[in-house]
Amino acid sequence: MPLNGMAWCVVLACASLFVGACTPQPSADLMPSALPTTQATATPQPSATTIPTETALPTPTLGVLKTAPSPTLVAFNEDQRLSMFDDIWTYVNERYVYPDYRGVNWAGIYDEYRTRVQTATDTDEFYAIIKEMIELLNDDHTRFDTPQEAAMDAAFFSGEAGYAGIGIIIRNVEEGLMIMRLAQSGPAEMAGVQPFDIITKVDGVSITEIIQSDEEYTRRIRGPIGSEITLEILRDTQRFDVQITRNAISSDAFPEAFTQLLPESDVVFLTIDSFNRQNLDVLVKNALLMPFVAQTPRALIIDIRENYGGSIGSMLDVMALFHSGGVMGEQVGHSNTYQLEVPEGRVIPAFATIPIIILTSGESASAAEMFASGMRSLRGARIIGEVTAGNTENLYPYDLDDGSTLWLAELLFRQTDGTYIDDIGVQPDTIIVTEWGTFKPANDPFVIQALSELTQ
Repeated sequence: MPLNGMAWCVVLACASLFVGACTPQPSADLMPSALPTTQATATPQPSATTIPTETALPTPTLGVLKTAPSPTLVAFNEDQRLSMFDDIWTYVNERYVYPDYRGVNWAGIYDEYRTRVQTATDTDEFYAIIKEMIELLNDDHTRFDTPQEAAMDAAFFSGEAGYAGIGIIIRNVEEGLMIMRLAQSGPAEMAGVQPFDIITKVDGVSITEIIQSDEEYTRRIRGPIGSEITLEILRDTQRFDVQITRNAISSDAFPEAFTQLLPESDVVFLTIDSFNRQNLDVLVKNALLMPFVAQTPRALIIDIRENYGGSIGSMLDVMALFHSGGVMGEQVGHSNTYQLEVPEGRVIPAFATIPIIILTSGESASAAEMFASGMRSLRGARIIGEVTAGNTENLYPYDLDDGSTLWLAELLFRQTDGTYIDDIGVQPDTIIVTEWGTFKPANDPFVIQALSELTQ
């Protein structure tokens, strides 16, 4: 995930490692997925899987690291480059969701970019030209993935790749980088780092210098397994150094879904970081069946404030845990309309009828917005927070012969009331616009408002 200045949350030492994710070799005739540029898609409607009886958080093992595959780039001759260019340009020309191509003279750029492709000196330059052309559409969804990016996408989505790092998730704050989550038994936790500690320096270098770019951030934080890194930590008013030995971090070290019981209450707080994960419903169900969760909770709060989207299939499967069946909206294109149907018979009994509140922010995007809309229309969930991003183009994947993939926006999401939310967003029932990212749940103004409404 790129650094974006205002408020960002990433797996430390993992930035730029994964560009997105998709299932291997998806076909173009599948129901599409919704996602922002740096998130992942999957083949929609994944099949049901057996729910394990318990979930153990991973413990990294020194020296063991399964990384994403990285295919060797093939050398293209001129005819191959031109043929691939023509295919990509034609897909966009005939199937892009916006008839005006978002103000781009798509027909007019053909000759310019075809000439540049024809004279490209190597494969890297060819891919760069294709990326530049696709980025002209600037819809925050449509993108071109090189074979390496597509392979990393697939490994990330399936949970098959890890990285070497220190095992924390951070948020940018005025004083530095605040630690929000720790990988269980990961290097940072084992070194004594705690949630809400703030990193102010890395190996003596101020954090303000390090977060200027993805490249500098990654270079400073990542490193070989067994290598050491020194963090200056600010905890309350105390500053001290912590030396950490980098280790292998499993891709499952930070589950996309996790729960906690709010203090002095029987309200379950479920965070869903992303719909970018195969079998996400299994992770959500496991999290909701953790031993500390009451047999019949009084209510459920679902936090999707930092959920940037993901697979529509995964989103529908998660919805099915709270509501059985029904149409939660439609995907609408030039000539096709698809109803988005929630699977039947998968509801968790303890969560079938209790009140549900969903927390949203301006960062809740794509499939996350669709989830909020559908949960409100079908399940009667109440939405508290900020207006969502208003970015729900749905994508089709086009796999090309070299292993690259074009993800093309071809449909828009339409709510059950017939309205669209692109450029508008989902409107909360209760609007809150205030800082929330650095608070523990008990002090989070969004959570406090939710608890207040649950008692009314």
